[in-house]
Amino acid sequence: MEFETKMRLLNAAHQHYDAIASRARANMAVYLNSSTGIGEHSDLVEEIVEFIDKITAAEDCKRTIESIIKDTCAEA
Repeated sequence: MEFETKMRLLNAAHQHYDAIASRARANMAVYLNSSTGIGEHSDLVEEIVEFIDKITAAEDCKRTIESIIKDTCAEA
């Protein structure tokens, strides 16, 4: 596979996880800063924990992709 194609795929994957983390952060901000949308959720702590889990997983995946990009660039 061409180097450029590899980089496009890795960058797209990185953007995917960046979007997941951004979405979780935005939703968590709504929970923490506004009562809007909270009425149907009785366990707010569990919701926050889920957002934190999503952010952590996405950030971990982004670091892994960054490491793969570094290795791929070193091989080129």
